[in-house]
Amino acid sequence: MYALISKCKFSHDSAFYSKRQVTERLDSLYPADSFSLNRELSELLVYLEAPDVISKTMDLFAQTDIQEEQMHFIFVLRHLTECWTIEQRKDYFSWFIRAVKFRGGISVPGFVRNIRSDVLATLTPDEKLVLEPILQAGYLANVTPTEKRKFVKEWKLEDFGPDLEKEGSLGAGRAVFEKAQCLACHHFGGEGGAVGPDITAVAKRFSRRDMLESILVPSKAVSEQYRDAILVTDSGTTVTGRIVRQQGDKLFVQTNPLDTALTTVLESEIEDKSFSTVSSMPANLLDTFTKKEIVDLIAYIESGSDLKHSTFE
Repeated sequence: MYALISKCKFSHDSAFYSKRQVTERLDSLYPADSFSLNRELSELLVYLEAPDVISKTMDLFAQTDIQEEQMHFIFVLRHLTECWTIEQRKDYFSWFIRAVKFRGGISVPGFVRNIRSDVLATLTPDEKLVLEPILQAGYLANVTPTEKRKFVKEWKLEDFGPDLEKEGSLGAGRAVFEKAQCLACHHFGGEGGAVGPDITAVAKRFSRRDMLESILVPSKAVSEQYRDAILVTDSGTTVTGRIVRQQGDKLFVQTNPLDTALTTVLESEIEDKSFSTVSSMPANLLDTFTKKEIVDLIAYIESGSDLKHSTFE
């Protein structure tokens, strides 16, 4: 920081400099020859909302393969809402897909998720619409790939009894939450998809027994908002899935909740339209987990908005 101040050569005789003068002087020094200077300059210029800070910072971001440097540039830009181009936004959010492979301490995934959540909150509805394929891919990138697990039991609600009220481990519950790919469909604690309902605060409305039953018997009660549409066209083709959006005569349908690909159906060609009463959530989702793991999972979901992702060991 002292180096920056000396390079600015501001006179001690001046009572103050205008924001514009300070911004122009610092902007002329950015980018510098070292990351240490660029780190300080980027923070100052973002604070001052310099006109070129996004383009200059994204250029630096693209030029480095060092994950710590990339994370800094992503972090420092997170609250800026003006002067983004769509291409810059695409490059920015594509980073989160790659970042799930970063090495580091247990806090790193939490830091990445928190940065992403901050930026998502700044997007306009139009930006979210344009960026939807990348944003959805980002959700799925944070989901643990499906692994082959041994069958444990076809669980029923009555199998749990008083065990369901045990304290449970939040860290172990988070691991089950990831292995079961819950984030692919549900928004939880500032991350996840939107195929199913947001379950962050579900424990405020439902008991542990109710939450477990909704997982074990997902089709018992399916909200109209999340029912799959069954579209039969005049050519005899049937398309089943969630209608993600509509543009004019075109309906965009997500037929697989774990795949971001969308099927386009023309509304004018639909001969019959109905809604399924069967949930797209698999009924046997927990059959490869032990009773303790399931109790841990329910405890983790119950923690909801009070949880801190990066603190569980």
